[in-house]
Amino acid sequence: MNDEKRDEDTLMLVLAYLGVLALVPYLTVTDSDYVRWHAKQGLTLTGVWLAANIVLGILTEIPGLGMIFGLISPFFSLAIVAIFIVAMVKAIQGERWPIPVVSDLTEKW
Repeated sequence: MNDEKRDEDTLMLVLAYLGVLALVPYLTVTDSDYVRWHAKQGLTLTGVWLAANIVLGILTEIPGLGMIFGLISPFFSLAIVAIFIVAMVKAIQGERWPIPVVSDLTEKW
């Protein structure tokens, strides 16, 4: 197995940080631990984003506090998109960037 970035892996590394499209490199690339590591982290980040959006959606329904969580939600989504972009760029550059909390969850599966 290859644990370094190869030129032919670039497309798969981009897909690794495009939400559920991370399933493509995770399921198809079997000869690169580097690509699979990024695909797993991308899938975990997608799961965290979806779970957090569900929780924020529920919290916005709480009378009084809902408005606060409603204001937080778009900023949270922008932050997650920025994390996806930074992770994608670092992956293409050949770096492993363990995203705090997300990488800990990724290690568990």
